[in-house]
Amino acid sequence: MLRLEHAGRSTKWTSLGVEPLEERALLSNVALVGSPGAAAAPQDSTLYVRKNQNTLTDKEKEAFVNAIKKLKDTYTDGSDLSVYDQFVQEHHDAFTASEAHGGPAFLAWHREFLLQFEQALQSVDSSVTIPYWDFTVDNSTTSSIWSDDFMGGNGDPNDDNIVKTGPFRQGEWTLVLGDSTALRRDFGDLVPTLPTADDVQAAFNASNYDVFPFDVGSPVDQSFRNNLEGFNHSSGEAELHNRVHLWVGGSMDIDYSPNDPVFWMLHANIDRLWAQWQAANPNDQYDPESGAADGQNLYDTMNPFGVTPADVLDHFSLGYRYDTESDPGDSRSGGDSALALAAARRPPRSGFGSAFSHAGHGAAPGAGGEGFAASWAAVFAHAGHGAAPDAGSTGSIAASLTGLVGMSMEHGPGSFPGMGDSRPTEFVRAAMPEPAGGGGAAPPHVCN
Repeated sequence: MLRLEHAGRSTKWTSLGVEPLEERALLSNVALVGSPGAAAAPQDSTLYVRKNQNTLTDKEKEAFVNAIKKLKDTYTDGSDLSVYDQFVQEHHDAFTASEAHGGPAFLAWHREFLLQFEQALQSVDSSVTIPYWDFTVDNSTTSSIWSDDFMGGNGDPNDDNIVKTGPFRQGEWTLVLGDSTALRRDFGDLVPTLPTADDVQAAFNASNYDVFPFDVGSPVDQSFRNNLEGFNHSSGEAELHNRVHLWVGGSMDIDYSPNDPVFWMLHANIDRLWAQWQAANPNDQYDPESGAADGQNLYDTMNPFGVTPADVLDHFSLGYRYDTESDPGDSRSGGDSALALAAARRPPRSGFGSAFSHAGHGAAPGAGGEGFAASWAAVFAHAGHGAAPDAGSTGSIAASLTGLVGMSMEHGPGSFPGMGDSRPTEFVRAAMPEPAGGGGAAPPHVCN
């Protein structure tokens, strides 16, 4: 077990010449579950806030949707994939290489993944943060998340479950990775219900962050991570995180699941629940330090990011909080403020406009007159990498960030022999190893 003393970014992140993250007004002073008596947050905090999607104003929903669509329409030099689709590809690569799922690093890997996506969104519009979807509350096909002005609704059952409502409907949102060119959803077909508050509480009742065998077979009464991820439950079904993927179905039920923008809000909620676990269990932040598969131990590098689980344990030091927790203040042990650490995570914005201009967008709003990702080629040249990697390379986004601090990006995309780019969950499941240590059979679906 690890006690969290100061697990934020090392001071080398603060040496980058990037502009400070803007201070943002907080919108909630609700104390974090598991930390009674937490102080109310000051209104000029340096931490930005991830909000419940059902509290977003019309303007906030529009800004989130527009930023996502801008990334979908923006291409970096040398890549055939849009900025958005590079994130989809990264998730696919990590999924097929068994680096981001089915092990202790599941939560840490996705925390970093969300953070980098959020940075990309904020380079389009600095007011945007990733909202979270509390699926225990908004748990029906008519919940606010599925409104026509936000995520749109279910797919058409008479036309391959293609989504035909909302901003991501057919003709407005084209998929280039996966098994369909149109976004698909099939609510409640694979599993009839979403997880409940009792299901979440059962995960919080687990005695450890994770336990041997540190995979999909870890006992869920002992492993918070495996319980929350949704494997090895006595029901024999996918639960919690995995269950949500299956309930939405369609594009969310394959390894290219970020094709559906609801992916980000599901994982923001999973990250929020981990933050709550961390607050309630300060002496058990992560297991193990060693003994798990490569990439799953506390100080192992997580591909393609070049950071370790230890680097992301303190989400406050990464610059954000949830509206269900109070701001701990700017001061961090070791002298690094949350503001400085958060600012250091952003790539330089100077000169990041050519990608938008090339795409015909002009300057990106909210980025000081400069667009997002202007050229990742320029960033790579600055970092000594030469040309930016092409669309087939893992880490094309993350490498440009980590390259600035001298981290190498040597890991290539993983694959299963004999499988094409489009693999429904059933085929991915067939390639998954059996859980070690007799921890019980994996549930019938492997979700992502």
